[in-house]
Amino acid sequence: MALHQLLCGVTAVILLSTRGSCQTHSPSAHSPPTHSPPTHSPPTHSPPTHSPPALPKCGMWRYDFPSKNPFMVRLHNDQGHLCAGSLINEEWLLTAAHCVSQHQAKDITVAVGYLGYEMPKREVDRVECHPHYNSYTDDNDICLLKLSHPVEFNDYVQPVCLPSAESTFHTGTRSLVTGWGITDTGGQYSYFLQESIVGNNECRCTYPNLTENMMCAKGTCEGEGLLLTIAFGQWIGTGIWSFGKESCQGPPVYTRLSQYEDFIRMVTTKHTNYTTSSYGNDSLPEFITTRSMGNDSDSHFTCPTAPPHTTEGGKGGGSIFDSGENLIRFSHFTHFFSLGGFLVLSFYALV
Repeated sequence: MALHQLLCGVTAVILLSTRGSCQTHSPSAHSPPTHSPPTHSPPTHSPPTHSPPALPKCGMWRYDFPSKNPFMVRLHNDQGHLCAGSLINEEWLLTAAHCVSQHQAKDITVAVGYLGYEMPKREVDRVECHPHYNSYTDDNDICLLKLSHPVEFNDYVQPVCLPSAESTFHTGTRSLVTGWGITDTGGQYSYFLQESIVGNNECRCTYPNLTENMMCAKGTCEGEGLLLTIAFGQWIGTGIWSFGKESCQGPPVYTRLSQYEDFIRMVTTKHTNYTTSSYGNDSLPEFITTRSMGNDSDSHFTCPTAPPHTTEGGKGGGSIFDSGENLIRFSHFTHFFSLGGFLVLSFYALV
């Protein structure tokens, strides 16, 4: 009897376990699969942000201030006016070596924005003239000056653009010289005069030993300053006044700035801490490539008569100057007359 009860109990446990197991695995026990519908957040498209176009870093000369050239500065020593210079960034300016090569930095001060808006004079911290400047021939007639304190740019104070080494300027390229000059002997001085480029082959008819570091332009008789041309709406400084012939007997000669891109980059980079500059790397001088279109008539130019014999020197050579004529340099003008607005507006009509 006891055995019979034991067997019944085991059988009941087995039946209960089997039923439970079948229920557990029975298809009817499966809950239908629940797939949560994917949640798609509505796409968020931020409206495109259009930054205003960056203003050019150089060469900006407001048309409504035609008589206020923002690139030019005046260099002084204790004797008065030395010559003109041109800003190329907030700390550096360029000028002719014949003007400052004999002066120490501590003896030079710079008046910025002198045409209608003169800032306090700046002292000069460093003078870096081209290592191969030749005072006899005026080859490599260029120096860079570093200001002791940077200038603040505004409508009246701006850096000029510089031409890259690839830039070309054919004969007849319309230009403007700014600084101080006259168009004929005995004429009045003006801050602005119209010029046009004269090719080096033609200019060698007057200066037989002209080098490729020089360029000529006709229109100015005597003076000093910066030769400019306009491209892409920006003013580019193409040359620095170097020398000319007395009595306006030939075109003046300028230092060709496109020849000095490497020199300018090397000096300004070596002696500027751009990590502490308020403008950072944007304060590097700006070089622009501009090329004259078409053929240059100067490439086949020949002088109508043989140029005067000289020995050496870009200025004409000889023990003094070529043909017995004096060459002139203007670094000490004290009386000027401004015809700027008319001449600048006339220039705009020509470009």
